[in-house]
Amino acid sequence: MPATDLPLVTIGIPVFNGEGHVAEAITSALRQDYPNLEIVVSDNESTDNTLEKCRAIASADARNRVRVFANGENVGAVANFRLTLERASGKYFTWLAHDDALAADYISRTVQYLEEHPDVVLCGSGFRALDYWEPGSESPTTLDKISPDRPWRQSRKEFFRWPQPLSQMVIYGLYRRDALSRISFDCAVVRGRSRVLDCEYSILTPLASFGRIVALPELLRDYRYRVRSSFHRDQADLTAWEKFTLGLQKKAFILRSALTLVAPIGERAELVMLSIANFFRANFRRPVDYAVTLAEYRSEMSMLYRTCEQRMDEIRKLETVCHDRLELIRQLEAICQERLELIQQLHNRCREQEQVAPITVDHRLARLWRKVLSSIRRLLTARGRVESELLSGNILSHKKSRA
Repeated sequence: MPATDLPLVTIGIPVFNGEGHVAEAITSALRQDYPNLEIVVSDNESTDNTLEKCRAIASADARNRVRVFANGENVGAVANFRLTLERASGKYFTWLAHDDALAADYISRTVQYLEEHPDVVLCGSGFRALDYWEPGSESPTTLDKISPDRPWRQSRKEFFRWPQPLSQMVIYGLYRRDALSRISFDCAVVRGRSRVLDCEYSILTPLASFGRIVALPELLRDYRYRVRSSFHRDQADLTAWEKFTLGLQKKAFILRSALTLVAPIGERAELVMLSIANFFRANFRRPVDYAVTLAEYRSEMSMLYRTCEQRMDEIRKLETVCHDRLELIRQLEAICQERLELIQQLHNRCREQEQVAPITVDHRLARLWRKVLSSIRRLLTARGRVESELLSGNILSHKKSRA
């Protein structure tokens, strides 16, 4: 099918000071196996080389699929997301964070699903969480609570629950643009600035009135965790009281959305009851500071790593000691074998002497016999002590005391 016969898809990339990863994000969009797409980059007055990098990539694309806009002033993260949507022309639209990336078949897979299921207004997918537990880590994540096979009556509740569930990561899925354009983006304003904290409710909760929201199980996106993202900046900047009042505003918004939801009366009643119950959840508790939690986890992991290294050093030392003691045992065994052979020879000589002169005893031979027996007993005692040390685990302490 010619590319022009396929529905146009817009990938919106809002960015501020993203020179470290924005090239990777745009490149992943350009490498899509879906041919009919445009990429809208909205630079929010970056102070680094982000704008220059974006323009260089746009000029290098022979198919002129990348359009770069400079806002002229920093309009805030929420407004910048809205601007990418207003500048879009496609039938379908998705946001791509400037430090995330798409699998090559992300657009084709989600477009196919939307084309085959006209009742779906938003189709996302599973993703890989990068740098979440520690730098370089990858955590595969699927949004099972909103899988295509789950009944919509159950899945829809994910967008009316508090606190915010993981399922709302579907906000980075592929939308029907006409439905998304009807959403008002009522994100909370604190100290004169729109906040992205829990802003997903402002988009996904009202969107549930227009159709189903699903997430494919395949991992088709990369999500990069950053401590200095807009979400974490809001977490650090807002006071406990501001977070409390912000939570009440969000819960009230969820309740209003449930009351006005276009759905059968029974399903709407379930969502209203769920929304009312939200007011009794985490009302007075300060939201989790994920940056602090992850820092604690990383500190614990570093401590465990150091402890493991120390234990490995001790094990290596024990292996060396065990090797030395086993070598000593082998030497003792060889000596014992020699002494046993000597005893056998002496025994044979004694029998010969008894046969020749049974009454006469060679006193010198008897003394030699007693000495040999005494030596054998000492060797066997030493061997028993070594084996006892090996079994009791005191080898390392004996070695240190001798050193």
